Amino acid sequence: SGSWSQAIRHAIPEASSLADLLDGEAWAVAMPASTGLWQVWQHLAATVEVATDPDRSDARAEWSSLSRVLGRWNERNPAATLAEYQRLTEEEEFEARPLLSYRDTGSEVPTITTLHQCKGLEFDVVFIADAVEGVFPDLRSRDSLLGVRHLLTHVPADASGYRSFRLNEERRLAYTAMCRARRRVVWTATSTGFEEGRGIPSRFLALVAGTATVSAGVSRPPPHPEPVTPRQAEGLLRRTFQDPNESSPRRLAALTVLAEQRDPRMRSPADYAGMRRRGPDDGLLPKRLTLSPSQAQAYDACPRRYVLERRLRIGAGSSVYLEFGSLIHGVLEATERRALASGHPHGRFAEAAEEFESAFDPGAFGGPPYSAAWYRRGLDALEHMYGNWPSQGSVVSVEHPLELEMAGVSWRGRADRVEVSPSGIGIVDYKTSRSPTTVAEAAESLQLGFYMLAAAQDPVLQPHGRPAAAEMWYPAASGRSVVRRKLDPANLDGVSARLETAAQGILAEDWTPAPGPQCERCPQRPVCPAWLEGKEAFV
Repeated sequence: SGSWSQAIRHAIPEASSLADLLDGEAWAVAMPASTGLWQVWQHLAATVEVATDPDRSDARAEWSSLSRVLGRWNERNPAATLAEYQRLTEEEEFEARPLLSYRDTGSEVPTITTLHQCKGLEFDVVFIADAVEGVFPDLRSRDSLLGVRHLLTHVPADASGYRSFRLNEERRLAYTAMCRARRRVVWTATSTGFEEGRGIPSRFLALVAGTATVSAGVSRPPPHPEPVTPRQAEGLLRRTFQDPNESSPRRLAALTVLAEQRDPRMRSPADYAGMRRRGPDDGLLPKRLTLSPSQAQAYDACPRRYVLERRLRIGAGSSVYLEFGSLIHGVLEATERRALASGHPHGRFAEAAEEFESAFDPGAFGGPPYSAAWYRRGLDALEHMYGNWPSQGSVVSVEHPLELEMAGVSWRGRADRVEVSPSGIGIVDYKTSRSPTTVAEAAESLQLGFYMLAAAQDPVLQPHGRPAAAEMWYPAASGRSVVRRKLDPANLDGVSARLETAAQGILAEDWTPAPGPQCERCPQRPVCPAWLEGKEAFV
């Protein structure tokens, strides 16, 4: 007669963390899937055992694998949630739709895909690569932590029957992949293979070849003849360089010949298929540079990510989080402008709620049910803000423009709120994240430091006194009061030095990567030369 969370609290008191998770649905229907999974991991008490028990390595590997899958999925679709992932998984369409929807069918380039992704597609030639036991067919355990497969009537319950069922599923998958080819199918099996397969050729090769054994069905490629043309020599050198079984001196020699282009009839490595073309080497900055404190903060964190996102605009598109932040900032700006015009210290929740209602566009948040969750989140943040107003100051300016000349660069920024109290001028920056920055990070924030430095020289604000404080407000963060993070004025000299350093680095176009733990979730990693997957990216 109640909810699942009530039933769990009544019957399994020690599983209260699961009940807490089920009381809300934002982690499943509002957050990106990778963030939602992190919420589940943090809230479930059982994950402590998964993380610490030496005998739970398989479970840890499953969590890690799912985390990586969801991370890559959110890179392609940042707003996609766990609920959507679960639905698409049931439809068995979540692989094909996002990856191949933009494929140019008229281009003469290879398409690299998975067996699931190729459903409904056709190609002249299909290569089924690395067909070794343990990889294809993949017979590793697929049972979930709750053993859900035992609830499916069409799936055998016993281990032997389930293994046979899985093998037949893999065989049907192989047949589907082969039927994608119009002219030819090529199966390959390497001698090294994956660790799971131990280099044993797949049993499917015998079925494909129509032979009694796998050995009879496997044919090895003939040895390459000695090269007689420059292009053949180039091919031999490239194979030698990439062959891990070759000696290091031979591989190094092959690489040297390829890089130095000793024979003019051989191609430059820059002309190889798949190599990105270098862009113009005339710099990325305009003649007159204007910077913002947020740019300095981004450069301070990682110059490479700064130039990719802020200058080359890679991955700089909008997201549901940016939409939400802009919406809340707009509502607070309109509400505080009314308070300023009427002479009140600050606005009221009723005014903010009315403004929020008129500005909220469900379409920008994915429509129902996602938009309902975002609407509730925004209204809760505003109610939390105005119900627990965090200061005694009176507003004197909203979205106030601030300017500063430093290190030969013009700095520009906007303070969300400027207020006056008996102690002096206070500058406020609204933050709509649920996760506040640390006290130590805020104490030396470049953004807050810039506001204080620029406000001290601002002719409009000078009649109100000297800047006394700069802080961030987090109305969406949980807590009885609004979370505040303040700048330590003692760090202003350090802030000035870091702003100058950032300006000098940007002017010099020094985009050296700054690898660190933050790289694990950095969206620029695929094009960052600090990592293997981004080695071919040029800036």
